[in-house]
Amino acid sequence: MKFEDVFRVDLQADPVADVESFRITLRPDAKPFRARTHRYGSTQSTFVRKHVRQVKKMGFIRRNNMSLWACATVPVQKVARPTEFLLTLVFVRMREQF
Repeated sequence: MKFEDVFRVDLQADPVADVESFRITLRPDAKPFRARTHRYGSTQSTFVRKHVRQVKKMGFIRRNNMSLWACATVPVQKVARPTEFLLTLVFVRMREQF
């Protein structure tokens, strides 16, 4: 694979990156936004469930039913690989609050 030495090919329990924490400053009039849930085909649904389970197990994410903010997830098919996907997030409505 081209650029395999630069880009992550698989998720692994790598050490925490030594970078400054990212901070988002909301506008004073910002209103919380929760994206609605989406329906996906069975292949995409299976991928999303498996991916979320994996990153949750690795400690990258955690369940938070009390959060007032949530963006939509969109599984995107990889080029020339019809059964493989990438998980992307749609921040369009949230960006309006920054």
